[in-house]
Amino acid sequence: MKLKKKIILITSIMIFMVLLISQKSFAKTIDNKFYSFYVPDYFEEDYKNETDYSSNNEYDAYVGENYDYTKVLGYIYRSTYAYQPYTKTDLDGYIKNVKEYYNSSEYYTLNSVTGKLIELNGVKGYNVIYYVKDKSDGEVRVYDNYFLRSDYCDCDFYISCAPSFVNSSEYKKIASSLKIKDTVLKSRQIPFTDVASWDWSFEAVKYVYNNGMIKGLNDYTFGPNDKLTRGMIVTILYRMEGSPAVSGTSGFTDVKSTEYYAKAVKWAKDKKIVSGYSGTTKFGPNDNILRQDLAGILRNYAKYKGKNVNVTSDLTKFKDYKKVDSYANASMQWAVGKKVITGNKDGTLNPKGNASRAEAASMLKKYCDNVGR
Repeated sequence: MKLKKKIILITSIMIFMVLLISQKSFAKTIDNKFYSFYVPDYFEEDYKNETDYSSNNEYDAYVGENYDYTKVLGYIYRSTYAYQPYTKTDLDGYIKNVKEYYNSSEYYTLNSVTGKLIELNGVKGYNVIYYVKDKSDGEVRVYDNYFLRSDYCDCDFYISCAPSFVNSSEYKKIASSLKIKDTVLKSRQIPFTDVASWDWSFEAVKYVYNNGMIKGLNDYTFGPNDKLTRGMIVTILYRMEGSPAVSGTSGFTDVKSTEYYAKAVKWAKDKKIVSGYSGTTKFGPNDNILRQDLAGILRNYAKYKGKNVNVTSDLTKFKDYKKVDSYANASMQWAVGKKVITGNKDGTLNPKGNASRAEAASMLKKYCDNVGR
């Protein structure tokens, strides 16, 4: 009798364990170098393509009591083109396209469409969800679409399912799980979508931004290839000095007291960092700054800071050394000698080229590294 009770007890425990294990979730997270997202274990992988520039993962399953067909797709494309952040114009444009497509469809009816700008795990974009009915059998499908941009990456992610799945806990897990690996700001310490982590200027841009030297053109755009103006560079140096109080005006006829750079120009002139165009009363605050002139301003700034500026170097090793104007020769020798300027890959200095914001960031970082703040 005791043996029979023992067998029943063991059998009951085994049945309980089987039931427990059978209800255990074997969900997995799709995890590659571009993104990750959750899918339940019973989803079958239908399509996969991973390259250095793009990645696609598609998963399909029949779920729910009626075996509703559900699709989860993650797609990302990495480009050398600087993507601009998505805006409400992009959101409205997508909603408009959805309406136009289904309103003219012979087979489907658009029941509803809604959308909003979102930030998903540190990445900004927009989400559009719409319900579509099949005219032949009345079946309704839900399309939940996410469009995100980060670090030269364009990411599309969507869930296609029956309305019954939308209210499930697994749907919520899937919809909230997407993460782009190289997210703007959180993983890279800069908020700019137009400066990729592999760009030659990335470390320099990160340095000048985090040290308060150069701000973005707006919250998500640095403009690395935009030209730097003379007014911008003195403002940067003025900001590096803590924006000290100044009084009076600079005396330059083209510098209005209401402009953002007015105090910076006055300060820079007082400290003999700039002197304006020779033989004129103009400073040219909105003129693009030449690389050799940027070197001159940085050398004058170093002198103001008490640094040794009597540094010479051999400019003849550069193919275009003869293009350096005589007035800029000492400044360019100093800049090359202190490795503030290291030259271009083609062996040139490009002294009369307009300095870009990325080049200015690079020179400022090298200045701080090799000369000191």
